[in-house]
Amino acid sequence: MMQIQEKGPFQISLFIKNEDEKYFILKRNTTLYQNFKNCYCIIRKEIEFTQYPCYQNILHYKKTYKYGIVMGVGIFDKWVEKITGWDLLITQCYGKGVDNFPLQLHFVPYGFNPDLHYPTKQNILYDPIFIGSNQPKNRNPRKYISKIKDVKYIGYGWPGNFEISEIDKLSKLYNQTIVCPNFYGINQKGDFYMLNERTYQILACGGFQVFDYIPGMENYFEENTLLWEESTKEWVRKIKYYINHPMERQDYIQNGLKHVQKYSYHKIMNDFINLL
Repeated sequence: MMQIQEKGPFQISLFIKNEDEKYFILKRNTTLYQNFKNCYCIIRKEIEFTQYPCYQNILHYKKTYKYGIVMGVGIFDKWVEKITGWDLLITQCYGKGVDNFPLQLHFVPYGFNPDLHYPTKQNILYDPIFIGSNQPKNRNPRKYISKIKDVKYIGYGWPGNFEISEIDKLSKLYNQTIVCPNFYGINQKGDFYMLNERTYQILACGGFQVFDYIPGMENYFEENTLLWEESTKEWVRKIKYYINHPMERQDYIQNGLKHVQKYSYHKIMNDFINLL
């Protein structure tokens, strides 16, 4: 496996392909990366968003190895202004920002890894659980999840006691929980709407989630597959209701599990490869 490494965190996903073999640059520590790192030769290139010289590095590798560049576009549209010579633009977003974007964007959604996310029979240990880091400026937890009592937090940055879990333990945790609250950050609610990866993972694990509404999400999920609320007050009330009435979750769980299969990363990547 060939690797190109530079210091700095990932800020976008880049996918690369040449004529003979398929090479992908993927976000490290995502299920997409874990799912396909053994299937394709992966070139890992870490990019700091503010390091503008990295643009020249990307173009250098494109010229040297004759790769085609596929660039992920979301709220970071200035990447497109700085880098030329890309061959395909993809996005996990939809909405006004995508519709008004001056270049053609191909929608490649988040999804789930069927090797990691699937239903398992577990005893219920938690009323609500939230798996993800605390992002007080982006997600505004005080407005949302802080209003719910006895939440089990799995992820960095939460006040008090929190735990960290390996990615292969998510299925077990979601199946040990009555309700999995899900809420979105401000970066997913502006002109570029985006359904987070958690949405797909919870459904694929056979979990039950209640989350705040993102405009247009009904185009991807039918109302009987998962439960959303537009107001924070109703979001909190609905979570408390299902904690006390867990048997009423079953139709959502079964419908959601069936519906989400179209968002398996196996299928998503096959569709993506066809774009290349």
